[in-house]
Amino acid sequence: MFAGSFTSFNSSSYSPLFRKVCDTAENEDLSLNYVSAKGFEGGFYLNRRLPYSPEDFYFSDSENDIVVLAKAGFYNKPELFAHLGLKDPVPEPELIASLFIKEGPAFAERVNGDFAIFICRPAKNEAYLIRDQVGISPLAYATENQTLYFSYDITGLSKLFAKESQIDTEYLLGYFKYIDYRRTPVGKVRKLLPGHYLHFSGGEATLKCYWDPSKIRFNRKLHYDSVVTDLQALVSDAVKIRCDRRFIAGAHVSGGLDSGMTSILARREYIEQNDFYGFSWSSAIYDPGEGVYNEREMVSETCRSSGITPVFSDMSADDYLRYINNFYGNQGYFLEEKVTEQASERKVNLLFSGWGGDEFISTGDRGIEIDLLKGLHLSKFFRRNPVRHPRQFIKWMLFYIVYPVFGRLNSATARSFRDDAFYIRKEFSKSDRRALRNYYYHWSRRQMHLRQLDFYHLQERCESWR
Repeated sequence: MFAGSFTSFNSSSYSPLFRKVCDTAENEDLSLNYVSAKGFEGGFYLNRRLPYSPEDFYFSDSENDIVVLAKAGFYNKPELFAHLGLKDPVPEPELIASLFIKEGPAFAERVNGDFAIFICRPAKNEAYLIRDQVGISPLAYATENQTLYFSYDITGLSKLFAKESQIDTEYLLGYFKYIDYRRTPVGKVRKLLPGHYLHFSGGEATLKCYWDPSKIRFNRKLHYDSVVTDLQALVSDAVKIRCDRRFIAGAHVSGGLDSGMTSILARREYIEQNDFYGFSWSSAIYDPGEGVYNEREMVSETCRSSGITPVFSDMSADDYLRYINNFYGNQGYFLEEKVTEQASERKVNLLFSGWGGDEFISTGDRGIEIDLLKGLHLSKFFRRNPVRHPRQFIKWMLFYIVYPVFGRLNSATARSFRDDAFYIRKEFSKSDRRALRNYYYHWSRRQMHLRQLDFYHLQERCESWR
């Protein structure tokens, strides 16, 4: 985690609130490192359990008038080194400085990675915040008295302004209904959107979008076999480039295609690691009985076939109460908090996960039927949706075509929303209409995927887990 503040006016007269942000993350495993330059004060944490050094988060070069504070993982570094003519590898912050000096903030378009970056040019009295294309790394900011405040910890930054700003009640209700997940606990604090950078100069902040997935062109010449081959190669590469031999790796394993595939691919990359653990949310002691779906069986089979040691949840009633009472720390994902404890006990400090892949990689049906009809692929459409069962056929047409296209929720989903918001006053119980549209309503599979990103669906998952 890192945080900081930058001002281009009267740099000696302001109080760096970021120190209070850092105070919200106290932990015996963490050591806080303070850094500063003209108009800038910041800091970052090092965790003694992780193989990081200060150079992995901070770089300063007064000769070239640049300071970089970042949490970044670049996965195409050989390509970037070649682009810069570097013969020896350097840490990400130093690499960022070289790229920025050469190309400015547009360098982000060249990077394949997960990153949240702060760059300042003290002599030029300007600063930049840059967030990765998909929004895997959190980053929030606020401006006040011609000063830019920023932090990797969105909730911690919001606490600083809570006394002077009204708490956003919609944000607080996000666990019970669909809201705009770009919200923060207080209105003054904003999330830097994925694929955007912020330029701060003269006390003013300017936003620019540098990556827009809606502009990615169709390739209508692809065939099924080549698509499957390319997808396999891309997923395999996505796992491979994220392997870091400095860490002891493990993986999440569930009965789903996404996590199962990711865990198997990760195990292959860490074949030299004797014990590779697969962590499951399924209970180690609860038995649903004969004839009932038991995810443990699928987890055990996936692990057995790929040389992974399964670790099932041993959460107790006391654990559950402790996690629930720490909602700030786990955002309701208390099962994952148990996994991190189990991983820590086994010295695992890098976890691979297929979390979020169900909408993009797995075989969900949403949008497929619409695409088949629009493309007049009627034989495939009726093979997937046989009319010999009229009641089922009508149900599928409503669920997969009529409701998404005409912007209606099916009765079961609408009922679940009412149940979730049962104890909320009526005027506060309705979900955000735009959030519902972006998640449930679409006219194609492509639009569904784009709206998943626009809805802030994947980003909210990543932010809640950090």
